[in-house]
Amino acid sequence: PNREATAWTMQPKVHVPTPWFQDMDLLLGITNLVCACLVLLAGLGYGMPPLFGGRRRHMHSLIPGVLGILMGICTALITYEKTRKAAAHALVLLAIGGVLGSIPGLMKLPSVYFGYPVEKKDAMWIQTWMFVICMPFVIFSISWFVANKRAEKARASKKE
Repeated sequence: PNREATAWTMQPKVHVPTPWFQDMDLLLGITNLVCACLVLLAGLGYGMPPLFGGRRRHMHSLIPGVLGILMGICTALITYEKTRKAAAHALVLLAIGGVLGSIPGLMKLPSVYFGYPVEKKDAMWIQTWMFVICMPFVIFSISWFVANKRAEKARASKKE
């Protein structure tokens, strides 16, 4: 056997990660979990309205599912090096949109707590759960961006 060819093929491939590659498995795992939770929330909200205090099915119950699917598309685009940065930013913008879209439901929570009647109680609970799902993801994403920026600066200072 040719020893040079054998020795050459035995060497591991070294991939020097870019800053947008750090903790990618963690980001993908958490993003997939958030997407699945949003789609599950939409399925439960539309399929079982009494679970959230509703009497009949409403299209607004599907909003978290649409958000989850859009976030899932961005998650798929994160796996490609060329689209990673733009997809990650779009993903965070969608999550921020989920947080902002859930504010009307959060504003009704005190009324429910004190026993006052609320219109579209199911929408209020779905928005509240959407906030509970999206807000920690926004916080995680911002910390992930900051960590990557610090790693990028550290890498740049080492080169100088």
